[in-house]
Amino acid sequence: MTSYTFWAELVRDGEDVEVEVQYTCTPFIPATHTQPAEGGEIEILNAWIDGDTIDLTDAEESLLIQLAGDRAESDMADDDADRGDYLYEQARDRRALGDD
Repeated sequence: MTSYTFWAELVRDGEDVEVEVQYTCTPFIPATHTQPAEGGEIEILNAWIDGDTIDLTDAEESLLIQLAGDRAESDMADDDADRGDYLYEQARDRRALGDD
């Protein structure tokens, strides 16, 4: 499963701090007439302040899950586009070398 990273701001001890967050998200599959919707589960894997791993409070984790959820679809789409570009370039290079 692919993980994604983003930056968020948390308030700790009355101060705003920048936190680097790593998360995973299962792809969302919409409901059909034969199957209910599934996926879209987000898990926070790690959080760091200045490179040091931190323990999150329940409230901080809930906030970061919400923020990750707001960006997950876009992050997964970017990942899919990058994968498509890579596969296209590999196929193009094979054709150029005559390795069809």
